[in-house]
Amino acid sequence: MTKKQTRPMTRILTGITLAALLAGSTVAGFSIAQEHQRGEGKQGERGGMMMERGQKGEHGHMRHGYMHGGERMAEHRERMAERLDLDEEQRALWDEFHEHMGPHHDREQRRDAMQEMMDQGFTDRLERMERWSAEHAERMGKAREAGERLYEALDEEQRQKLDEAPRQMREHMREYREDRRGNGQRQDGERRGGQGQGGY
Repeated sequence: MTKKQTRPMTRILTGITLAALLAGSTVAGFSIAQEHQRGEGKQGERGGMMMERGQKGEHGHMRHGYMHGGERMAEHRERMAERLDLDEEQRALWDEFHEHMGPHHDREQRRDAMQEMMDQGFTDRLERMERWSAEHAERMGKAREAGERLYEALDEEQRQKLDEAPRQMREHMREYREDRRGNGQRQDGERRGGQGQGGY
């Protein structure tokens, strides 16, 4: 491959990496294991409390921060599609790409699969993980092909936006964390102030 061919391919892979992030794509096996390790019971209790607090937040993006992960990623995808200002043909390619990148198991399916795997023997678990990896590799191959078709259909300005999106998302997440930290500190101060005045 020549240097001229390598550079566009690098940009394609950069764009694909971004789109994968926006789609919330994960390796099924590792995602299942991580979810099980976190403990869904405790996480569910915390999630409910955080959701309630988030809905009472003063800022719209605080409420957004406590949305379900799939909903949040879907919103990111739509926001990115709007920024790219896709035409009809490009939008079809965009949707095709995300069909391959999107999650292929819902929460209940992942939980059931994890429970089934925990009941298996050591070698059977290894075989299952190998099968998950192979399925993921196959999906990623199809996603790469769809991503290349999408990238080729974009103009230079759209490609630049797609290439730069990871940095912008990182900045957005940093601002969101800082805002959450600031709101938490204000709430702690209000609680301490209320207690000092005989509050509960």
